[in-house]
Amino acid sequence: MKRQLYLDTSGLNYLADRIKDADLVASGKAYLDMELYLSPVTLWEILLNSNEKRRDELIYWAQFNCGSKLLKSPTEILIDYIEAGCPKTDKALFRAQPFTSLDMGKAWGNIHQRHDLTLPVDFEELKARTAAHRKLSKQFKRIIENMCSQKGETYNYENDMFHLAMLRTSERLELSDNMLSNHQVEFKIVLVFIFFFVCIGFELQNEPLRKFWKLHPELDPVERFDHILDKFPSLMVSGPILEMALMAKAQIAMENCKSRGLVHDCMHAVYSYYADYLLTGDEHFAKLRDETGSKVFSQIMLVSELEKAWEKSLKS
Repeated sequence: MKRQLYLDTSGLNYLADRIKDADLVASGKAYLDMELYLSPVTLWEILLNSNEKRRDELIYWAQFNCGSKLLKSPTEILIDYIEAGCPKTDKALFRAQPFTSLDMGKAWGNIHQRHDLTLPVDFEELKARTAAHRKLSKQFKRIIENMCSQKGETYNYENDMFHLAMLRTSERLELSDNMLSNHQVEFKIVLVFIFFFVCIGFELQNEPLRKFWKLHPELDPVERFDHILDKFPSLMVSGPILEMALMAKAQIAMENCKSRGLVHDCMHAVYSYYADYLLTGDEHFAKLRDETGSKVFSQIMLVSELEKAWEKSLKS
């Protein structure tokens, strides 16, 4: 299989502006033995672009320069990880079947390499359906800062199900007090993401999640939260959601963290581990790679860095 280079939305914007020659893209992909891939998250963000002309330009560029299939959504990756028993390494699991089963993936395959087709979108409906995501992104920094406050009088921990879940799960995992204190920010972000992505459904298409919970139709979201942590406590300290949480932690540490796209950035971050490279035009990702020093994020590459490498190869 060719190497998978995942394009987030900023990476797609960069390439669409800089490279207009499809033959040049094709020769570059052949030389590097790679394919460019999008995910349902990338398409989701493109479709939310209120500039119809720009939206069509990005879709058109991707139709003729990216792969005919979409990579699995973060929720699909997460469900696969849980159903496999939360293994320490699961990249091989993804590589065995990397492509989405969502309807969005089928729609993408239908329009791929077609001049006469594009993705239909009701922008106002889509905007309304994703209002909760934008609201969470805007308020995320304040929510996490409140949840991790060291001042007991400013926050009621006794009524915070995420704090209580962190304590229970930490006890089950036998984490030290020092580890809990040093990593409570990412642990609490993980728990918030588990609630939204695993217990409620926080993507445009949540059919895989509905199938996952089909055996437990009686559980409400809070009961699902307790159930999943009881069965898979290691979710708090490893796996795809931890990767998302580390991205969130890196962003909320910035003074100007007001991005409505924070949650989407966290979803994109998952692919830095599962794809061969994550190509991005967003400096936040480079910051995550350089400051964490984590192997999980070592495959993040700015598209400007790839462009320089390509130009260098042409001269050699």
